Amino acid sequence: MEEKVNLKELAKVFAKLGIIGFGGPASHIALMRDEVPCIV
Repeated sequence: MEEKVNLKELAKVFAKLGIIGFGGPASHIALMRDEVPCIV
């Protein structure tokens, strides 16, 4: 079940969440559901 994660890809996701993620925890959860496929 363990997958290798590309550090650049991970940094891009967190940068996007930090820049776009205004609106509190609900917006972060919604963005992560769209961006990170392994989070249910």
